[in-house]
Amino acid sequence: MKHTIIITLAAALGLSAAAAQAADAFNTPRTQVVRYDDIDLMRSQGAAQLYARLHHAAKAVCGGGPHVKNLRQRFAHEACMQYALTDAIAKVDSKVLSAYAANQVLRSAHES
Repeated sequence: MKHTIIITLAAALGLSAAAAQAADAFNTPRTQVVRYDDIDLMRSQGAAQLYARLHHAAKAVCGGGPHVKNLRQRFAHEACMQYALTDAIAKVDSKVLSAYAANQVLRSAHES
């Protein structure tokens, strides 16, 4: 059973400003290791904990933030976050985590 996930921003995605911030001078993708061997993914509380860790790691990998005033950079950051989270959640392959993440997306869309 896997207990570590690596969130990666592939600079090849062409995410312009966010990708430029996230990649170093050699255009190496940034990664963040997220461990979850201490989490029970069969429970919703565990899914919430791992989702929070993945979200935090995605922010670290994508750089910037939604407070960016440049609209292109803001959209690039949001696309990076969505890609990083979606990819990491798929790699974990947990129905409970996937359901929790879908609920978070619906909640976020409702608040907008």
